Amino acid sequence: IQAKGSVALLGFSNNDIFPGDCYDLSLNNWQINSSWVLPKKYDTIISLRCPYFAKDPDDFVKRVYDNLEEGGKAGLKMVSMNSFILTIIISGLRAGTNHF
Repeated sequence: IQAKGSVALLGFSNNDIFPGDCYDLSLNNWQINSSWVLPKKYDTIISLRCPYFAKDPDDFVKRVYDNLEEGGKAGLKMVSMNSFILTIIISGLRAGTNHF
């Protein structure tokens, strides 16, 4: 995952790995299973461990997409119960519209 432009880090309490704005339950600024909206749209959204914990994965992916700038990208990693890793790249073709 290559961070470009403005970056949101979902489920990160620090930005030691990637540069960007951190959002995490421990920071009291984001909860994965709430009706969250980030304070601004981002060019890149990265979440490496949180998608697995989403009660509604479709809603989580839609919220990530809705918080991307037009042309932005998101990198998400989802680990299933049998340890297969699925990496999802989302492109913000037109931010704010529903393509799901």
